Amino acid sequence: MKSNSFTKTREFIDYASGYIKGFTIDLGAGSAKYRSIIEGRSSKYLAFDVSPGDKIDVVGDIQKLPFKENYFDTIICTQVLEHVKKPWLAVKEMYRVIRPRGYSLVTVPFMLPYHAHPNDYFRYTREGLISLFEEAGFKIIDCQYYGSIFIVISEMIHFNLFNPYKKHRLNLPQIMMIIENIAGRLDKFIKSENTHANVYIIAQK
Repeated sequence: MKSNSFTKTREFIDYASGYIKGFTIDLGAGSAKYRSIIEGRSSKYLAFDVSPGDKIDVVGDIQKLPFKENYFDTIICTQVLEHVKKPWLAVKEMYRVIRPRGYSLVTVPFMLPYHAHPNDYFRYTREGLISLFEEAGFKIIDCQYYGSIFIVISEMIHFNLFNPYKKHRLNLPQIMMIIENIAGRLDKFIKSENTHANVYIIAQK
């Protein structure tokens, strides 16, 4: 699979799983939906989030992580930095707590609708994301966009009609799965470097 042919963040995690090793922290884990993939590659998994939950191991602020320097081998952080008031501090914290030669695997939105959880501050271009990580001291291994025109449209439908942060009477997962599958198929025929849903980065300390 080519890196920019992804339609979902899960596909990026699969693609980047070769970089996952050792003690791995999932920053902003939420429901820890990628836990099975991460645990299959790591020796230890830790779910971290700003809000407590059944699947969260440590609650805290990503801008001031409660861990010592050079503590983790791998950092996973998917669709979180848009909700962080000072993301440059969060990226500096990632650099601080990761061990030398360790990897950070991060995804962020570029053209997704506003979705406060509890707040929504930023959107990221590829160049902007690279700048954040380079300023923190990381070496950039890979950085690309994913999810083209039709995935962007499907996300507009998702957040406007079936907001995942609200309760719905309709069968949301089934309806959105159909919409996303159709969008993913259509995206194979039309690519755009200007219109994409998300950006990912693989960075090394």
